[in-house]
Amino acid sequence: MKSAIGLGKTIIAEGVVRDDGLSRRYVPEIYPAVPSSILLNLAHRHAPNAYYGIIRSHDGFYFDNNQDVESFWANKGILADDMESGILMVIGRLRGLHTLSILNNVVLYQGDITEGINNLVYNENSVSRGEEQSILIALNILSDQELENH
Repeated sequence: MKSAIGLGKTIIAEGVVRDDGLSRRYVPEIYPAVPSSILLNLAHRHAPNAYYGIIRSHDGFYFDNNQDVESFWANKGILADDMESGILMVIGRLRGLHTLSILNNVVLYQGDITEGINNLVYNENSVSRGEEQSILIALNILSDQELENH
């Protein structure tokens, strides 16, 4: 949700705006959705050039007013949006599990969502390379010796 973040670039959530319906069924809206501090610290080690910040998690991308909603949140400093991170982090905290959200930018801000998804699925380009990079970051974090001490 920032025009400076190119396709295939890695975004790592330091926190999540819970704009979804499911997480509200577990805890009130004031409960924060935040990643595991150990995983976030390791992310900074293994992905120092990623974009870090708050993202927004919501129920869908295809609402009629989606562009207006994204513009509102972009003006509040939100880096990206997805549909999973909020509930992932809430359930992780409730269950005592470590969570982290590593995103691959598949659509330029205010770009065509369908085109972005099709690029991810069907083409060898920066989007698919970004997906590979996201996976490698996750594997490096999960295999870090420091994680074994926690």
